[in-house]
This record gives sequence, structure tokens and C-alpha cells, in this order.
Amino acid sequence: MRSDKSIPRAVMESARLSATEDPPRFPPLTAREVDNIEVEITLLGEPFELDVSDGIRGGR
Repeated sequence: MRSDKSIPRAVMESARLSATEDPPRFPPLTAREVDNIEVEITLLGEPFELDVSDGIRGGR
């Protein structure tokens, strides 16, 4: 997936939309939970083709 937005801008926009427009998947946080939140963001690089003709099998 490509975007014309910077990574920080795309993350902020996705977080805002998730918090305000997605149907809730989890109960809202309580005030006591807020200080214990850990946020992790993973960025993936460009996809590339993997040659598995040498006998590599998934799930091992």
C-alpha cells in the first residue's frame, strides 16, 4: 500500500479514524488504564518475491 502522506501524518490520521469512526472492538479505556498503555507501530518495507523453489516449506 502506498500513500502520499508522511508516515507520522498517516499514523495520526489512522489513529484518529480508528478512535472516532470505526465500530468499537474493545471496551473504552478507563482513566486508570491510560498510564499503562503501550503503543507499537510496525512499518513494513516494500514487498518482494521470494523464490521457494529450493524446497522451503511454510510452517517450519
